[in-house]
Amino acid sequence: MEQEAKTAPATAAAIGISFQVGVDDGRQLVFQTHVAQDATREDMDKLVDKLRQVAERQEAIIQTEKLNDLLAKEEDGHRVANAAIENYEADLQANWAAAKKHGAFKLSTQELAQKNNLKANLTRFEVQTSRIRKNIEAYAKKIDGSAYAPEAKQE
Repeated sequence: MEQEAKTAPATAAAIGISFQVGVDDGRQLVFQTHVAQDATREDMDKLVDKLRQVAERQEAIIQTEKLNDLLAKEEDGHRVANAAIENYEADLQANWAAAKKHGAFKLSTQELAQKNNLKANLTRFEVQTSRIRKNIEAYAKKIDGSAYAPEAKQE
């Protein structure tokens, strides 16, 4: 038995849509699709909105990876800065005791300034890690789709 070759039905002309988004250090996402030639503006808008949402999700994934790496570095810096403060004061107290100074331990003006600089550095790490965590949370909403839930939309 011979089978007849099936041919695709003739289709109406379509409108091609290319959607290109830069996501990271020279990398780009390119989406290509089409709609029927007689598609409404609303249909085209819906399609482009879907492409934008997909692109934003992919960008969120990339940025989250970068932010997680940055967060790990900032947390390491925080630990080092915290240890530096503790060690600085412990060293000063040990030096005070070794010098057999009389009276209660007291920081000099210079030592106090140095300790304040160390505390300012620690505070900078705390602020930076907090900011990074908030950015990661914001990107997480885009990744899991909740940023596009009807109740999340602000109009």
